[in-house]
Amino acid sequence: MCMIVRDEEQRLPACLESVRKIVGEVVIVDTGSSDHTVRIALGYGARVASAPWKNDFALARNRALAMATNPWILCLDADERIAPEQGGYLRALTSRTDVHGYTVQIKSFIGDAPGGESMTDEACRLFRNDPRIRFDRPIHEQALPSILALPDARVLRSRLLVLHEGYLNPVLREKNKTARNTAIIREALRKSPDDPEIRYAYAVELYQQQRYEDALGYLLPLLGERQEGQRHRDWALPMADMTLKAAYALKQLGRANEAWSLLEQIQAREPDHPELLDFAAGERIERRQPTQALMMLNRASKPIDHSPSSRALSGSGTYRSAHLAGMAHELLRNYGDAASNYAAALMHRPDYAPAWSRLSLLAAVLGQEQPLMGLLAARSAFIPPRQWMTLLQESLFAPDHGLAERLWELAPDAVRSRHAVIWSAIALARQDADLAQRELAHAHDLPERQWVDWGLGAKSMSAEPNAVIAPPDFAGTLTEPVYRRCQDVLLQMRAWEALAIWMETIAPASSSPQAPVHRLYACLDAPSRFIRTLLQCAQPTSLPASVEASLGALAAHAGLYKEGMAWLERANRMDAAPPDTAAALALTHSLLAQHILPPRMANTIRHIDRDDARLLYRSLTIPLF
Repeated sequence: MCMIVRDEEQRLPACLESVRKIVGEVVIVDTGSSDHTVRIALGYGARVASAPWKNDFALARNRALAMATNPWILCLDADERIAPEQGGYLRALTSRTDVHGYTVQIKSFIGDAPGGESMTDEACRLFRNDPRIRFDRPIHEQALPSILALPDARVLRSRLLVLHEGYLNPVLREKNKTARNTAIIREALRKSPDDPEIRYAYAVELYQQQRYEDALGYLLPLLGERQEGQRHRDWALPMADMTLKAAYALKQLGRANEAWSLLEQIQAREPDHPELLDFAAGERIERRQPTQALMMLNRASKPIDHSPSSRALSGSGTYRSAHLAGMAHELLRNYGDAASNYAAALMHRPDYAPAWSRLSLLAAVLGQEQPLMGLLAARSAFIPPRQWMTLLQESLFAPDHGLAERLWELAPDAVRSRHAVIWSAIALARQDADLAQRELAHAHDLPERQWVDWGLGAKSMSAEPNAVIAPPDFAGTLTEPVYRRCQDVLLQMRAWEALAIWMETIAPASSSPQAPVHRLYACLDAPSRFIRTLLQCAQPTSLPASVEASLGALAAHAGLYKEGMAWLERANRMDAAPPDTAAALALTHSLLAQHILPPRMANTIRHIDRDDARLLYRSLTIPLF
């Protein structure tokens, strides 16, 4: 194995440990470490050479290749490691005599920690020890071109998996890779301004820095050249990745129509690329075209054989596609299918928060419990404790009190033992604040305690005129996040009187509405007098169409048909009105007529299914995505 390193004492041991039993020698070129990197490498039996860093990765890598003595070479970086249990497979690959090299699968974790989102692509990292095989380019260096230049060259794709942590945010910050890479690419671009791969590398750096206008200055010309058939070497640039980055950059700059046009062009060339289909389906969902989105997502879930230059985002064709399908079904009011798709996404990835959010809402507000309960029964052991707590917290907002209790019974013992006192105090607070306060006395050193304690105090004082107590850690300015958290605590306790006083008396520092518009579905079982107060507190504010529709649905659900009609009519006049606003308005007209007309005349109105009406109103209180 050949490597180049510099100041990698934190990551080098894991890399070397992953190959300790499967490679015959380790060759390392150190480019100026000031920590214990060299000592660690020698401790693993590596042959180490020092070389000055000259802003050229290919130069340093080729120094390592020249030192290798074994017939095959595997190239890794210190922030990479071979996935477990692959020694036998590696030996089988290198036993062939008719192959010059293999591409390997490189799974790069992105975000803050490994195990979450990732990007998988391929690179030729395993090849014969041949002096004609060398890396080129100072950055994003490749050995593949020199292999393909050999007579009768043969390069095959392999399933050898390399796990890469170098794109994680903490590593990027620690190594300052952005500044280093940008400087190297600029110098390479100065020397070779027409080289497509260097231009693409620079575009990626600009894109990652969110310099979208600058990135498009390289991405769009590159796409144009590719579509016109221009070639550079084997033109091994990831066409789909270039298109996705360009489309996203265009969207961020407010040029959505250009982004859509670009997607349509690439789909004609790569109609079954899962990530492209997911992106296009997401666009269809934003445009409220769920049927077309589902057609794309059905294709995205079919396995395809990517080209070696393709780059795939984790979840494309699996959990990400299933989550998008759930969103499309929600728009079609197929709530059972939506819940099933969210559950399917979580079967693939149990910690995928967006799917948990939608699935828990459908279970809590619309009664779609079966997919959630089935998922919890099948995958309970794989659900992270943090996600369990989020799920339990969300269930406390459910109009159906039984859902929270059923979820609590399914929760792992570790979660229940830590949060039992808090959970019990919130449940008791709905009936008896004093009893809940005594229960809370047993909660020691839990960060949630101060908020529950504040909520109990606010509920106990709600009988006093203008009784308001400051929330925990109040510093004189009531920011919107703190304001909403205060409302959430009171909503979980069903402290309607205290919440009404809070809305009427206190306003957030921002111009946001005083009504809990972020969680109106939690008010579905509130008394009508509280709903009237809520509507009055929302009245002076200019609100999005989706929020006005939710307020109208909430009012109609409570039997306040006149108020509901007023809000729904306002929402229906807006361009961005939710799809079911007009249906809810027509339904509310009919219900109001039945309510105010004499029985003989009311009987002439078409029969209204109250369960359907209830479902429609409830669905409109769920925040849109």
